[in-house]
Amino acid sequence: MTYASARASNCGTCNVKEDLSNYWTPKLYYKAQNGSFISVPVEGDDGHGNLGGMAIYYLQRPGPDNDTLVPFPENFRMMAGDTKPKKLQ
Repeated sequence: MTYASARASNCGTCNVKEDLSNYWTPKLYYKAQNGSFISVPVEGDDGHGNLGGMAIYYLQRPGPDNDTLVPFPENFRMMAGDTKPKKLQ
């Protein structure tokens, strides 16, 4: 996905048409007693195509510096954590 393709997209699950946000979250698995891994469903995912999801809220509260808030620049990327960990993070 590129910045341009994300901005040009017209599909999504958000009810707010102007919301062009893209979020990725890791899939969570449960390790059963027999050693197998079971996918933990997202709340609202009933296994029949009714997908749940997550809600992200951006709140702009009053403050002396809020007039300086600006959108992220084009092609902005953010990464957290060590990209080459030697142990679990």
